[in-house]
Amino acid sequence: FRLDSVAKKEFNASKIEYKGWMAEFWKNDFQSFLKYNIRDIEICLAINNKYSIIDSLLDIRRISGCELSDILMNSRIFDTYILRHCKNKFVLPDKPKRKNGENEEKIEGGFVLEPVTGILKNIVILDLKNLYPAIMLSFNMSPETIDSNGEISVGNGVRFSKTTGILKNILIDLINKRDELRAL
Repeated sequence: FRLDSVAKKEFNASKIEYKGWMAEFWKNDFQSFLKYNIRDIEICLAINNKYSIIDSLLDIRRISGCELSDILMNSRIFDTYILRHCKNKFVLPDKPKRKNGENEEKIEGGFVLEPVTGILKNIVILDLKNLYPAIMLSFNMSPETIDSNGEISVGNGVRFSKTTGILKNILIDLINKRDELRAL
């Protein structure tokens, strides 16, 4: 979204208008350039004051242990969280370095239907975000628990051992932290 659109929607406010190159604006009219940028900062601060975006991002950083520069990259947040969770417990392999998709193991994913376009009736929306962790917990799904002789069968031929996996521990920890935050 454009900052101006958000300012109008949230605060019935607007940015200072300028069309052209910022470098030229800076060189030719520095005082107006400053006012323009100060107004942008005021709008950003108002958005943050209303929605506590920075506090939320800092909470994610604190819980995951990732660097502030990584806070908008989900894979880095999760990688850091896993590494910190497994410290002194497991030896984790490096991620393989791949060149142009070479030697990339193909893993079958879920079936995805092609969308039907147009105006539709009797639509149902399902929020499945909690379903995936629940499935992972119930089947003890984790890379190190995959076992062709495992006691837990998923039904597609993949089996898992009952030995508690890294991901199960991590999910339980994250669910408990989420519940603590919701209780605040």
